[in-house]
Parts: sequence; C-alpha cells; structure tokens
Amino acid sequence: MKKSTNNRKFFADSKQKAKIKIFIELLIFIFAFFSFIFDTLNNYKVLNFSHDHKIHLILASILFFLAFLVIFLEKKYFLAYKNLLRKIFTMELLIAIASHVSFIYSAISFLYKIITGEKISMEFFEVSIILFLFFNAGKYLEEKLQKKSSSNFQGILKLKNRYSYIIVDGKKEQILTNKITPGNIVFVPKGEVIPTDSTLNSDFATIDYSSINGESLPIEFVKNQEILSGSINIGEPIYLTCTKKAQDSFLMQTINRLESIFETPSKIERVSTKIVSLFTPTVLILSILAFAIWVIIGYSLGDFEKIYTGFTPPRNSHPFYVGAHIGVAVLVISCPCAFGIAAPMAIYSSSILASKNRILFANSEIYEKIITTKTIIFDKTGTLTEGKPKVVEFQGDSSFWPLIKEMAQHSKHPISLSIYNFLPEHQEKFDNFKVNEIPGQGLEHIDLDSNKYSLISHEFAKNNNFWLDNNFKFDKLGNYTVFAKNNKVIAVFLIIDQVKESAKKVVKKFQSQRINCIIASGDNPKNVENVAKILGIKQFYANLKPNDKFELVEKLKKETPIIFVGDGLNDILALKSADLSIAFESGSNLSNSIADISLFETDLVMVYKSIEIIKKTNKLVKLNFLWAILFNSLFIPLAFLGFINPVFSMSLMLFSSIFLIVNTIIFKKRHQKFLEKAI
Repeated sequence: MKKSTNNRKFFADSKQKAKIKIFIELLIFIFAFFSFIFDTLNNYKVLNFSHDHKIHLILASILFFLAFLVIFLEKKYFLAYKNLLRKIFTMELLIAIASHVSFIYSAISFLYKIITGEKISMEFFEVSIILFLFFNAGKYLEEKLQKKSSSNFQGILKLKNRYSYIIVDGKKEQILTNKITPGNIVFVPKGEVIPTDSTLNSDFATIDYSSINGESLPIEFVKNQEILSGSINIGEPIYLTCTKKAQDSFLMQTINRLESIFETPSKIERVSTKIVSLFTPTVLILSILAFAIWVIIGYSLGDFEKIYTGFTPPRNSHPFYVGAHIGVAVLVISCPCAFGIAAPMAIYSSSILASKNRILFANSEIYEKIITTKTIIFDKTGTLTEGKPKVVEFQGDSSFWPLIKEMAQHSKHPISLSIYNFLPEHQEKFDNFKVNEIPGQGLEHIDLDSNKYSLISHEFAKNNNFWLDNNFKFDKLGNYTVFAKNNKVIAVFLIIDQVKESAKKVVKKFQSQRINCIIASGDNPKNVENVAKILGIKQFYANLKPNDKFELVEKLKKETPIIFVGDGLNDILALKSADLSIAFESGSNLSNSIADISLFETDLVMVYKSIEIIKKTNKLVKLNFLWAILFNSLFIPLAFLGFINPVFSMSLMLFSSIFLIVNTIIFKKRHQKFLEKAI
C-alpha cells in the first residue's frame, strides 16, 4: 500500500505545472480532433481534395511531432515500467503502455508508408494525446479537491513551543521544550502555551482550556492544581512545576495519536489499489493474447481480410500488422478514461455545488465513505450553541449599569465582554477610573469614597461571605455573575451560551430519518443536559477530554458508521477518527484542517446540506462507475474479437467521457434546486 501511495505522489505534478501541461495537451487534442474529422470526411468522399495525399502527409507529420511532444511532456511515465518489473500494477502503468504502444505502432506504420509510397493516413497518434489529456485532467480535478492534505496536520505543532523557560538558580533560562524534565520550574508568559503537564505554583491562573474541553469560557486555576499542556495562559505570567516529560504530556499524546491515524490508509484506498492491481494486468494479458491469437489466425488462414471484421479494415493485412492493430484497440478501449473521470467529474461538480452553498470539502475520499450512518455526534459549544456567552436575564438595580459597563470594558474576559455588550451606551463620564482584575475572582473598583464595587461569579460570592438578598433567583441553568457594593450583591446577570436557532429543526430532521443524535461535550453535566432537553436529544456525554471523545467515537464505530460535528481543538481526535467529520470555519483552524468538511456559516442547516450533497454525489459516482464498468465489459470483448479498431476505440472512449460530463452537469443543476429548499 505504501508503495502505491508513493507511486501516485511521484507521478503527481505541481498544480501550476499540471495546468500548463493540460492546457498544451488540450490545444494539441483540438488540432488532432479536427484532423481526425477531416480525415474521416475525406475518406468517405464528403470532402474531396485533389491534393489529399500531400494534405494527409502534412497533417500526419504534424500529428507525429505533436504526439511526440506529448510523450516527451509525460516522459516520467517511462519510469512506470519499473513497477512492471516489481509486479506493481497501476493505472499509470496501463496509460504508459497504451500510449507508448499506440505511438510506436503509429510511428512505424507512418514511416513505413512514407518509405513504400503507400497512401498516408492519420494513424493513431491522437490516441496517446487523448489518453494523457483525459487521465491528467481527471487526476487534476481530483487533486484540486485535496486542499487539506495531511500536511495541514502540521498546524497542530503550533501548539507545541520549540523553546520554553525554566527557572534555574532564581533566573529564567530558555531551553528546548523536549529537554524539560519532571520537577523543573517552568515560567509561562501571558499568551503562551503551557508546554508540559504541570501543577500550578502561582496563586491563580486564568487559562484558555478550549484545546482541552472545547469551552469558550476560560478556567480559573488555583495553586497546586494540574494544568494540561496545549492550553494557553491568558492571564498574568505564571510559574508551574513540570510533572511529565514533554514527550509524555497530554499535547504530545494527542499529536502522536493523530499521526498514527493519518498514517493508516483508508479502506477505500486499499480496495481501490486492489482493483487497479487486478484490472491492469488483466488488460495487459488480454492485449497480448489478442495480438498473439490474431497473428496465429492470420498465418494459419492466410486470407486475413475475410475474417477481419473491424470498423475500418487495415489496408495492410500482414498478420503482425493486424495483430498489433487489435492489441492496441484492446489497450485503448481498456484505458481508464471513463474510470479516470467517473469519480473526479462527479466530485468536482459536487464541490462547486457545495462551494456555492458555502461548504468546503477537504478531499475526494468523503464521497467514498460509508454514508449509511445512523449516528451523528455533535460537540456542544460552538456547534449546537452559539459558542459565545450572552446575558439573557438581569435582576437588580439598573441605575448601576453605567458603572458596571465601565468596569466590564476594562477586561477581555468573555463574561465581561458579554456584560459589556448587554448594557446600553451611557453618557456618564468616569475620570481616572481604575479597575483591578483579580485572578480567580473577577473585577474590583474602589471609588473616591472608598466604596468597593465587585463584578464576580456567583460561586465566588457564596464562598466569600457576600450578602445575597433572598429576592434574587438562581434557579436557572447557566452562569450567574453578580455585581456587589461593599460585599452586598445588588445586581445579578444570567449568562448562557444560547442554542442555535436552527439546531432544533436540524436535529428533528435527522431524527425523522431515524438517525440517532448524540451530544459529546467537555462542559459540565448540567449545561449539557439543559441543551439536550431543549433539542430533544436523549443520549449525551459531559466532562469529556479529547481522548474521551476519541474513545467514544471508536466505541460507537463498532456498531455503526459515525459522523462527528465539532469546531474546537478538543474535537480533533474525534473528528479524525469519525467516518465523516464536519467542522465550522468559525471554530479552530486546526479542527478545520482535520475535518472532511468545513462549513462557512454557523447555521446548523449547513450540516444537513453537506451530508445530503455527499449522499447524492455518492449515488452519482456509483452510477458513473457502473457506466464505466458496463462500457468496458461490452467493448473490451468486441475489441478483442476485432470488431473495433484503435480509432473507433478512441471515439467510443471520447463518447463515454462526454456522457459522464453531461450526466454530471444535469446532476449539479437538479440538486441546486433541492438544496435551496432544504429544511
């Protein structure tokens, strides 16, 4: 499998080089096509040129050099013969043999006729041109979709600092992160990633833990609590004690797990390689047999033209000539132009359809994945919910709003931002206004009269003897933030991450299709349960770390194919493990580079649309492949029996490709209307 994968990479061109080559080959094909039309019309006396011999000689000579140019442009295909010696059979090998044999056959025939003075024909130079053009075009369309190859996985390494600071003899010293050992005191500046799993030495720390739990709200840590690597310090600089080597830390375990997933070939890749490895030698054997059998028949019967039934009988009935004629026809009719564009055309058209609906497919494999799933797992924050804290209820004295808004604007904490956005603009001016942001507590302001104003969490107020009026209600699910004057609570904000408007109808639509919807979240059980109740989802999991989500997907995959929908760094393992992964572009860049599908709108209807596009495209791909299989099953035997010559083989191949293109265009137009009415 690895050899085959490397082989495909070797034969791949850079994007720019591939475009130039396809353009040149297209121009050559256009000339060859019109030359073929001219030759056909002239042979059937539709056109009648008095100097047709000279014209044929000129056109055939031009085609000879143009075909040679194409062979030269595709000279790397000569190296495909190494695979033949290694018994590695690929489509590239079949293309190489068919193109080179048809060119050599045509060149010898052309030069022989010039020497002997026989009437010049167009021969089969256009065969090699068409083979390379269509195969390369198919590959280009397929590779154009692979914008998010495994190289994008390198984005996760941005979470891993190359260098970190440790404290040695009371001084900061910069060392390689992988040199940090348990017991080292680590210094982490504001905005930097926690390099290794550690315990907190500082009294407080405000940590962006979204890479661990997927939640938009940061977590406040206190002394001696464990902090996992890959999270980000968004508060003041902190000191930690390393508890694990960098290579054994949470972040590196995640990276190693991802690497192993990336390196494991998909089932489709294995099956596809197996089919090609059987199809290619079969065709080569049939071609050689056709040549041998017809040569034997020719020598045995003598009068060859009586039994040769080709569409255009060869003018030279020498057994070797006729045998080569039919052998080339078998090769050409078997070449994977229909196979080569059956999937790429459908996929490329589908990708255009998706892009018009603000959906991006990462690669062509998604169409070949099993989409008969009966289970979809949703991350909660940013997927089913908006992912942004929002004030939904206020209790207390609104006369303090200007002061609260002034305090909130001095902090970048998501809770402070949500309160600031909730409160209306005011005209009051506050001179020399100072706010202290106390780690693990909240905001504090002391006015000129020594009154202390606090904007803190409800939990902190309860645990630190703030006076709470019984009139305030704390009976709803969500996060409560209180505003206090001199330790007396005078206002309460209820802040929640709201469920997306489209979430309920999308979940209902999936459930109507008997698809089980599950929530897998790093949030606390109460919040997850609340969202599950709102959406009518019975199965949900809370407090999940990235590896927990991964193990959940792996477990459920044993029962049914899994679609995972998420948007955070904590979803990357689950996204990669799922049979089909979907991420919102508004989320983590890394989760998008891992996902099979990226959605450029946060509307959950996009999830439904993307899955429907894949289902319908999958049907189109199967239909196109069925056409290709039937085509080969019918015409390979006909070519073998001598009913089809190489030129007619080429024409049939062209017709087959045009049929697939037209079928694909109809698909795109029909399903755009369907998507406009989705849900």
